[in-house]
Amino acid sequence: MVLVSETGKLTQWSLGETNQMLAESHLDIGTYESEDVLPDDFHLTYDRVAFTPNREHVLVAPGKQCLVFNVDSAAMTDTMRRHKDLVTCIDFAADCSLSASMDGTIRVAQFREV
Repeated sequence: MVLVSETGKLTQWSLGETNQMLAESHLDIGTYESEDVLPDDFHLTYDRVAFTPNREHVLVAPGKQCLVFNVDSAAMTDTMRRHKDLVTCIDFAADCSLSASMDGTIRVAQFREV
């Protein structure tokens, strides 16, 4: 199982061994949202974190932009066009990443596997 915290800490846990952490890395999320003022109670909820079907990449939306990271290296591999409002939902479908914001805008972007 893979989890992403609100601070960008990505942790991989074993499903077979109870409480066994397999890997941990930090996604550098904060530096990409310097233009946005996020509320103090901000959290990356399940609807703003999505993994590719092969679990090699994770898409996170900490504010108005979606960022794609490689799970193993924690390196950012792609960004999606910014929304004008807070992103509320993200997902992957086929070879596309999808994002929706509070103002009703939906963006579809071709996922580039790097």
